[in-house]
Amino acid sequence: MQSPNYIPEHSSAGMSKWDWVGVALSLVCIACFFCIPENYTYHSLGKFSAWGWWMQEHVTGFKFSEISFVPLISLFLLGRAWVKRHDLPLHKSWHGIWCLAFGALLLVAAVRTHQPRIALLSLCTMLLGLNWYYQGGRFALRCAFPLFFILLWAVPPSLEQSTVPLQIISTKLASWGAGLLGVETYAEGTNICSVSGKWDSFNIAGGCSGLNSLKTLFLISLPWAYLASNLKFWKRIVLVLCSFPLAVISNSFRIASIFVLAEYVSPAFAGKTWHDWSGLTLFFPASLLGLFLIHSLLSGEFSFLKRRRTVIRSTSDSHAQNS
Repeated sequence: MQSPNYIPEHSSAGMSKWDWVGVALSLVCIACFFCIPENYTYHSLGKFSAWGWWMQEHVTGFKFSEISFVPLISLFLLGRAWVKRHDLPLHKSWHGIWCLAFGALLLVAAVRTHQPRIALLSLCTMLLGLNWYYQGGRFALRCAFPLFFILLWAVPPSLEQSTVPLQIISTKLASWGAGLLGVETYAEGTNICSVSGKWDSFNIAGGCSGLNSLKTLFLISLPWAYLASNLKFWKRIVLVLCSFPLAVISNSFRIASIFVLAEYVSPAFAGKTWHDWSGLTLFFPASLLGLFLIHSLLSGEFSFLKRRRTVIRSTSDSHAQNS
């Protein structure tokens, strides 16, 4: 007996008129997300649609421009799920209609409360409902992560409050790292001063707290873990959690390298050129390499080292027996 929420596929090609009506209504709701101007913004720059609010925050204002790649990752994962959809049982399900209706209610709530984050949740929910109705629950489940991953594009305001604790941590770690490299420093709040007096104090400002690199590395580690099919679920969680200490340590050593270059090379070069380019060209790639090594360890790709030690041990044992 078929489930009451199962809808058999049409025998003829194409969709029925009710299918087209549903698609049209869904597209109207989604268009509202892009087109209806609402006061979704924190500042007095006029009214924006929900999409306009995100463009203002992430592109025009450059406030969170370092995570503007999130929609591209979502599109890539959705395209990957669509290409591989034929290995799933595809059928229509009425559950998608309920999900679509819930997304429409969320859009109404977003307009009434002037909350663009709810509007983004509404968009993801309606797109999930469309896939659920036309392709079935299994395919909708596969699309759930790519769709709701885009919600991380909407950075919560509380995240910015973590800048101050990260500044303090980065200050302590950078001072300690510079000491390991032979540069004596001392801290005054978030200011790092040279004991030798060869350079003026550097302030660990909010941009140097490591919050941007932490957000970026975290948002890269999530799809990385999602695509790591050779890892168990708990190992994927470990991989994502490792992005936090990697980002903090990498940023701290970047700051320490500024002190070292200011001490031995040039304070102007260290405070300007190296400060602006070292994170993107050296330390962030080092963080990605750290994620790769952790992934390799979790997946057991370094097991050849164990086998080599076993071979060496067995060879030494055989030599001992022969002697």
